[in-house]
Amino acid sequence: MGVEQVSLFKSATQALQAVLTHCAANQSSLRNEVILPAYGCPDLLSACLGAGLKPRMVDILGDGWGYCQAGLLAALSPATLAVVAVDLLGLGDESLRLRGLITDPHIALVQDSAQHLPRYRSTWSSDYQVFSFGRGKPLNLMGGGAATGVAQSHAVSGQGPIQRLIQSRAGALLFNAATHASLYGVASRLPGLGLGTTRYHLPENLTAPPPRLALQLANAIPTWRQCASYSITAWLPYMAAWEALGIHRLRAVHSVSTPTEPLRLALTAESPQLRDALVDALCNAGLGASRLYGRSLPQIDGVPEQFRGDGPYPAADRLAKHLFTLPTHAGVNEQAALMANLLIKRIAGTTR
Repeated sequence: MGVEQVSLFKSATQALQAVLTHCAANQSSLRNEVILPAYGCPDLLSACLGAGLKPRMVDILGDGWGYCQAGLLAALSPATLAVVAVDLLGLGDESLRLRGLITDPHIALVQDSAQHLPRYRSTWSSDYQVFSFGRGKPLNLMGGGAATGVAQSHAVSGQGPIQRLIQSRAGALLFNAATHASLYGVASRLPGLGLGTTRYHLPENLTAPPPRLALQLANAIPTWRQCASYSITAWLPYMAAWEALGIHRLRAVHSVSTPTEPLRLALTAESPQLRDALVDALCNAGLGASRLYGRSLPQIDGVPEQFRGDGPYPAADRLAKHLFTLPTHAGVNEQAALMANLLIKRIAGTTR
């Protein structure tokens, strides 16, 4: 899909809400279900409910990131309006596979790229794309979101600065200068990347984006092109040893390639006890580990009671108990990685 228009919003949540609202306006009212992964940010639910639609959660794969195919196919029905493909931490959103599985032309495919700024237009294989410029995201403007395929009064058309930003082949931006000032302390306090802080927020009415957002994006382009990318390079020397200790890298099973510039390095520990011990020790040492969301989507604090009984989602529940992440921005140097490795080897060696 070529990009004809990019619309700006107050947040990525509102951008997704606008996309789903647009989907509903162009389909029969009988199509009111949106398929979401059972592990993810609670803002997915908020955006869906804000659009007046019914979330339909589907379990994830048991051996990596992506939808369980059997669960997805069972969930597709004449009521399905859209399927949201979430790019978790830049691991990949399997949109190419999903495009092949969704045979009904009335079902929209939405790429939620809030945690990954695409480097190439060719990675877009959906009807809509959603991006975030909030804290802890690849392009950090401390707020704001964008969506393609949605016409708004504040949309930016043609080959303006937003198009050049998203279509550029340059690498991803660092968190920003504020991250460098206090690398690991900031990383451990970012929304969605914090320690037990993830919480559902009620939907909001769609509002115009901050007036400064378009200018901020335009000004960010030169820095974005020049800054170093997120990288797992500092962690590579230790991963083989971690595998032997029961710590494995999470991958998107159906992604066409293994990302080398994820927003965070996603790892799974062989037991919840090991995961919790690792996160606590690494955070106490100021090394910025996180449990990410900490729970499957229906179990996150504040989620409406009507969704608490959804499931079961065994793979999502398991991932929530075993997943932890490490920072990958340019401030992660060899010394920090070595300190983390020593802690990980000591704790994993005594916890197993």
